[in-house]
Order: sequence, then C-alpha cells, then structure tokens
Amino acid sequence: MWKLLHGFLPFPDRVQKFGFNLPSVCPFCWNQSATLEHCMWHCSCAKDIWSFFANLLNINLSLATSVRSVCQLWWLADFSANSHASLGNVSICIRNCIPVFVLWSLWKNYNILIHEGGHYSRDCIIREVKRDFFDLSIAHPFRQVNASDSRFIHLGFVAFFATPRPKKTLWIKWLRPPSGRLKLNSDASFSTFASGGGAVLRNSQGGFVAALAFPFLASCALEAEAKALALAMRWCNLVARKPLSIEVDSSVLVNLILNCEAPIPWKLRSSIVTIRYLLSDWNATITHSYREANTVADALASFGCSLSHSSLYSTFNSLPSAVRMALLLRKLPKKGLCSGPAYRISGLDASWKLYSLDR
Repeated sequence: MWKLLHGFLPFPDRVQKFGFNLPSVCPFCWNQSATLEHCMWHCSCAKDIWSFFANLLNINLSLATSVRSVCQLWWLADFSANSHASLGNVSICIRNCIPVFVLWSLWKNYNILIHEGGHYSRDCIIREVKRDFFDLSIAHPFRQVNASDSRFIHLGFVAFFATPRPKKTLWIKWLRPPSGRLKLNSDASFSTFASGGGAVLRNSQGGFVAALAFPFLASCALEAEAKALALAMRWCNLVARKPLSIEVDSSVLVNLILNCEAPIPWKLRSSIVTIRYLLSDWNATITHSYREANTVADALASFGCSLSHSSLYSTFNSLPSAVRMALLLRKLPKKGLCSGPAYRISGLDASWKLYSLDR
C-alpha cells in the first residue's frame, strides 16, 4: 500500500525511466495503456470489482477520481458515526481492509496476466478478496455488534464471530492489614513540569499513622512510581515503622519488582534494588491496587508536586485538606473486614460506580 500510494509500483510508465520496456497495454480491458491509475481504478474491469464491494456496504464511489481518493472514501465512510466504535466491529474492519485486499488482488492478477498469460476473471478476484478477509476473521475473530452483521457470514466474509466475554463485577476497597501490623500505600504524580510522591501508613484498624509528601525529579511516569516507592520505603525504614504489606497502583512496577528475570531499565535499577532489598529485609509483600483504592496516596502525591521540600505529617489535622477528605472517605465502618467506600467495575466498558457500605 505504501508503494502503491506513492506511485512506486513497477508499471510500464515507471520502469521505462530506468531503461526497461514492459507491455504497455492494460491486461484487463486491452483498450488503454497500463498505468497505476488506470489498472487500479479507471479501468472498467477494476471499477466493476470496486462497485461490487461498494454496493454491499453502501459506499458511494461517485466522487472518486483516483486510487487515493477511492481508499479515502472507504476509510472515512461514516467516520463520525463509527468513531466511537470498537475496532473489533466487523463492519468497520471490512471498510478498512477491503481497499487493501482489492488493490492487492488487482496487482497480483495484473502480474499474472502480464507474465503468465490467461484471461481476466471478475469472479476470481472477488473470491480472492473474500477469502483473504475470511482467513483474517479466523485469525482474529470479530465481534457481532448488530443483528445485521450476520449477513457477512452468508456473504463469505466471516467464518464465525467471537464469543461475547461474560460480564464481571469486581468490588474495589482498601483492605486492612492483619492485627498489629502496618500497611503502606505509595503513589506518584508525574508531569512535564513537576513530579511528586506520596506515602501513607495505616494500622490494622484503618487508622492514620503517618504520611509523607515529597517532590523529586523523574523523566517518565514509571520512573516516578519507582522513585516514590523507594523513597517511601526508605522513610519507613528510617523511622523504624516496617509495614507488612505495600500497595501501589502501577501493575508494571509490581511485575518488575517481583520478576527477578525481567530486564530493568537503567533509570529504575537503583530504585528497584532498594525496594527488593527492603522487601526481603522486612519479609513484606507488595501488591497492585486499583487507583480508586489508593486515593489517599494519590492526593499526597499530587500535593507533593507543589512542594519545594519533603513534608512529614504525624497527625490527622496536619494533613492537607484534600488528603484529609480522601482519608475520611476511607473511614472504617463499624462492621466488616474492609474500610471506606467500595468501587465496582461492572460490564465490559469498565464503568465506575461508587457505593458506600457504611450507609
């Protein structure tokens, strides 16, 4: 497609500039000279192929004047209506792929007719295009969005549709540590202007113990998450408050820490080494937590971006107002094993809904 849209395919008018002479009659219609624009679009035989597929999907090709404009009409058809749709939608995938498959089949048959002989067959090219998309549907099953999509199976474009994924509901809450132990939540906030980290220690009752907000320098979000966690754990080790469990909302960072065989970027190596050493020394565990269950550390990290030096908080009243609000939402209810409001992911669109269990 890149060579075709840039006019680099070896048609006779192109290769003649390099001293090569090829048959210059279109092998499809035998009426015009063989050029890229003629053989791929202006030829009556090529237009017959384009019209067949355009009629199936209601594509108006009357405004097309070149190969490039034909492709744009297919790719931009109903763009505003389908811009929000998933790429797994079979109708959208057919609109995107048909121009590629048609042009490839025309180019392949052009070379066969020129170098091997034979006769042009409209039905043969149509079957080739359908077979290419049929094979694609087997390798990458598409979703059936509408009931009308079943027609693509009867037309021979699709072998079968992907089985719909079952809907799952997941409740997200901050879980308290075992009795007598501490839990550390860490987070980082990164932007091109500033980076900040936050850490909060809480006991087995969900009560506030201490918190830290600090600024630092980082070049990417993952480096910021690693630095924030390493600094938070060094702070815990310095004040002799060693948590049993640690939570961060970066699953990539957790995988790097737990997978000793994974290659570590050099900017993260120092932080990862520190984190692994302290985890082993404390006999602690680290897990991934959703951001909705890590709001207190997230509020501290956002506040840390505006600081010029680290700020330690040992009482609830000394916390910034945004952090106090996030902590109050996590207030432990009278009954239950978890604290604060719960968040639920429901359905395939992962829409978030807030439910308060202590009301």
